[in-house]
Order: sequence, then C-alpha cells, then structure tokens
Amino acid sequence: MSTQFRTPEQNAIVNQLVQTFQIDGSKVLFLNEQNRNEPWLNYKALTRIGKLSGRFRSMAEHFATYIEPLREVVHSATVIDADGFEYTRSGSAKVGESLAAGEEADAHDLASSRALRLAFDAADFDPIKGGIPTLNLQLSSDQHAAQDQALSRKNDLARIHMLAVQKGLIKPREDDPSQNDLTDYRDFIATNFAGVNTAAALKPVERAALINALNEYQTPARAGLASQ
Repeated sequence: MSTQFRTPEQNAIVNQLVQTFQIDGSKVLFLNEQNRNEPWLNYKALTRIGKLSGRFRSMAEHFATYIEPLREVVHSATVIDADGFEYTRSGSAKVGESLAAGEEADAHDLASSRALRLAFDAADFDPIKGGIPTLNLQLSSDQHAAQDQALSRKNDLARIHMLAVQKGLIKPREDDPSQNDLTDYRDFIATNFAGVNTAAALKPVERAALINALNEYQTPARAGLASQ
C-alpha cells in the first residue's frame, strides 16, 4: 500500500476513481509537482479505464529493450481505437527509480504505464477526463500510422532538445554565443547509445530511454550539492 500522504482533495479524487472504475485506490499516486491533484495510475488501472471507455478495440504492451549504460527498461504500448487507427508509444523507467515517499517502483510496471499513457495521449484519450478524438478520417490506416510516427518523432526530438538545453548539455558556444555547443550533448548520447551521437538516429524505444535519462540527469554542479 502507498505511504504517500494525501490531501483531502487527493483523497476525494482517489475515492471517485475507485467508485467509477473499481481500481485499487492504494496504487494511485500523485507525482506531478506542478499539478498536485493529477493522479498517476499504474498499467493495470489504465487498461481497465481504457476498456471501460469503449474507445479501443485492443490495448497491448511488451518489453522492448534494456539499455545497460542508462540502466533503463523500455516498454512499448499499442492501442487500436474504435475506428481501427493504431497508436504505438514507448515508455522508459530507470531500474531503482523512486516514486513518492521514497518508494522504489517496479521498473517494468512504471515503463509500461508510461508507454500506455503516451499511447492514450496520442489517441486523444485522457483516462481521467475522457477525450474527444480528433482524427483525419480521410487518411487510410497506413497513412495514419505513417503520419502518427512522424509526429511522435518530431515531438520526441523537440522534447529531447528542450531537456538537453535545460540540463546544460546544449549551451551557447564561448567563441560565438549565437551558435550552440553540442559537444556534451553528443558525448552523452554516444556514451549511452553505442557511439550514435544524434537523437535523430535513434529508434522510438531509444528516444523514450533518452528522454527519461535526461529527466533524471543532474548537472555536475547539482550532483555535487546532492552528495554533500
């Protein structure tokens, strides 16, 4: 059972989820520091909500890969909506990653839940609020899949670049501040992905692992402070 302290508002949200979807309320956590009332749901709860919604023909996930240098477990999830359109996304978790109240998460469950939540997002489905699909019904299934993969790649690369800038791996060049110094960024990728030094060359599961690794990355200065 979770030992995370809950506010009255969070307890009300958990009670409503349990009553509506008959999920295990003890597994519901609140991890978003920017939105303290946004619940985190594990893979089992997400699949139950997805099934009850009637929005999907099928939902499935599988273990995709383990990236040793990052100690990252990556899972992929695929949902097929009522119109037959397919959405596949990858989620990653670090082995030993901690959740609320210092609880160590099961990396496989965490990665699979992240993958399914991302697949739901791609299908315009919010498992908490419900969602309204915004599909281009003029596209064939193959065209839709290609468009969705391209959009996923574009979004991943934009997020990777943003995180790399925030973490100081991409910074202005000293000799020309109008240009970016990518040395540390490319070294970070090459160290963890067998010599590849650009995110554009990574597969979807590898991009998911890189995003999670960047989220967890501490700059040398911050890492030094944390160890003191």
